[in-house]
Amino acid sequence: MDWIEKPLGENYVKDENLASLLKDKRIAYVGPAPQNVDTGYGEKIDSYDLVVRTGDILRGDDVAKDYGSRTDIIVHSYNDHDMNSFTEDDYYDMKKCECLICAQTPGDLYEKTGGFLKDVGVPYHQVSSEVFEGENGLRKFIASQGGEETCLPNTGYNGVLLMLMYEVKEIFMTGMTFYDMGKWVRSYHESWYTKGGSAKKFKRYGLNENEQHKQIPQIKHFQKIYECHKDRIVLDKYLSDNLWSI
Repeated sequence: MDWIEKPLGENYVKDENLASLLKDKRIAYVGPAPQNVDTGYGEKIDSYDLVVRTGDILRGDDVAKDYGSRTDIIVHSYNDHDMNSFTEDDYYDMKKCECLICAQTPGDLYEKTGGFLKDVGVPYHQVSSEVFEGENGLRKFIASQGGEETCLPNTGYNGVLLMLMYEVKEIFMTGMTFYDMGKWVRSYHESWYTKGGSAKKFKRYGLNENEQHKQIPQIKHFQKIYECHKDRIVLDKYLSDNLWSI
């Protein structure tokens, strides 16, 4: 199976509505990494056809200038700790979206997550765990890129691989640092820890930074993904400067 040319593999089933939404679109794909502070990327991000955000939406008056103000698609894990922490503002933002994407749903949560997304009331798409699990799954392949036995990819990274399965024209990646190239320093913009559903989740559960999310295999994997798909991927300054430092 060619996991580079087709980043989610042969077992991934495309969603027709998502295919129509993404076709020939220029996409700003925006994560919450603190390295975006003072970049002034906000206007550039909002100029794209679609703005895709990963995880919890950042709150605060100082966010838009560096992270943009629009959100058309949210890529999220929608795990139990996520669903238990969303605020009214989070639901309001989700309901304004053109699509919600659960980039990797554990098999035992698939129906529960699907029910939650259905209740939000906007189009949604779930990636089956069958794409990731087993000896021939994506987790095993990504792990092998860094000499590991297994690796749970970051939700945001899964979303990038998903976008590349469709006929998108361009993906501008920003606010994604693979946790500062695996250093696991302060991982998100400061407001993530203090405002909205993300702060509520942080207070209850802490950070989901653990050995499952090994960054080096993902970085090594993304280097190959980028070389294969660089006609459609535009890296921000952080990724341009650091991607090949590992």
